[in-house]
Amino acid sequence: EKIAIAGLKKVYSSFKADYEQHLVPMTKHFEDYLKSSYERHSAVSIMVLRNSKRRLKDIYVPLTIKENNNPEEKIVIENYPIEFMQKHPKMIICDTAGMGKTTLVKRLFLSAIDDVLAIPVIVELRRITNENTLLDIVQGQIDSLAEVFDHKLLLRLIQQGGFAFFFDGYDEVANEQKSKVTEEIKTLVSKAPDNTYIITSRPELSLQTFGDFTVFTIQPLTDGEATELLRKYDNNGEVSNILIKKLNTISYTSVKDFLRTPLLTSLLFTAFDYKQKVPIRKDEFYQQVFDAYFESHDLTKDGGYVRRKQSGLNMSDFKKVLRYLGFKCLKQQFKIEFSKAELVGKLDEIQRDYSGERFVSENFIKDIVTAVPLFVKDGNYYRWIHKSMQEYFAAMFIHVDARDKQKAILERMLQSQWMERYINLFDIYYDIDYEGF
Repeated sequence: EKIAIAGLKKVYSSFKADYEQHLVPMTKHFEDYLKSSYERHSAVSIMVLRNSKRRLKDIYVPLTIKENNNPEEKIVIENYPIEFMQKHPKMIICDTAGMGKTTLVKRLFLSAIDDVLAIPVIVELRRITNENTLLDIVQGQIDSLAEVFDHKLLLRLIQQGGFAFFFDGYDEVANEQKSKVTEEIKTLVSKAPDNTYIITSRPELSLQTFGDFTVFTIQPLTDGEATELLRKYDNNGEVSNILIKKLNTISYTSVKDFLRTPLLTSLLFTAFDYKQKVPIRKDEFYQQVFDAYFESHDLTKDGGYVRRKQSGLNMSDFKKVLRYLGFKCLKQQFKIEFSKAELVGKLDEIQRDYSGERFVSENFIKDIVTAVPLFVKDGNYYRWIHKSMQEYFAAMFIHVDARDKQKAILERMLQSQWMERYINLFDIYYDIDYEGF
């Protein structure tokens, strides 16, 4: 309550007297928003623990961001750095797959509330559609189940300043929505300049349109930071200690390159926990993680019982469906999030296209959320646990299921105006099929 009241008073202080009557009820409204969103972003699903929930603060290793055009301008993000944000109120955090952009945003979000420094709002940009604008999404987050927040008052609050907007996943916006999303962000920034605005994205040429934003990248993890992260996954337990000892031997020197990104560090822990084997290549990481999810579900039960997948598919057919699904997402500019109806539709299409065992699409969805948790259910949406996992299965489809069309597919991607979106997939495919690549 104190957080909501303090934040709102900063904004209300410049309002005329007729707005003061709204302070108490509106404070309660923001209080509810801050409480629910804080709880939502505090608990994160991580692949390393088979999509189970952990408190973000318990597994977060402070990341360092550095300005692209001024390497001396950098800061370790341990909390919400108010002076740094005031110096750089418009930022783009641009980096490659798995560097921790979304995790960084959530850490800033939580700290802004903890330290009563801003009213933070996270907007997942892929949610913007022709029917759903950026401000619609902001309004929807502020609204409670019981009451709609006054729209005009919200716009006045935003215009007064004191908000921190985190626009997450600019690279995940569909091509046909890109200009709309870009224009809506620019309009909001120009009409409400007294807020902080942060965009996260993988590298994209279209980011150049935000010429007044300062671009930052995330520094690779140091050996010490990677080691700290591994220890956090099992609370400095046996698995992390054995793995760290192995990594410190000469035999695995080359693997340390993978420890520069939080995602691959987590995949390494998952893969090693499953087979006590250190995978050398990226594709081995993803394959070993899938095997761990598929084969070890419920192995903790008495007698080593493994629950039958509700789809009834064996590992081979299950992977085949995921390959087809990954490639269909690729053809939709890496669409990673679906309504249930959309996802059922995709799986029904797959069953018409591939020669494999039949299954009930809704049962397959239950499997990929629970038994083989490569998807997360987020409200009414289902999304891949991480975009790079979808890219792995898309790359495997090109290699395994599109043998006679590999060259045409890869060349089309290479010649695309959106070629930079495929960089991580190319990197994975390089490991899968070096000669073909």
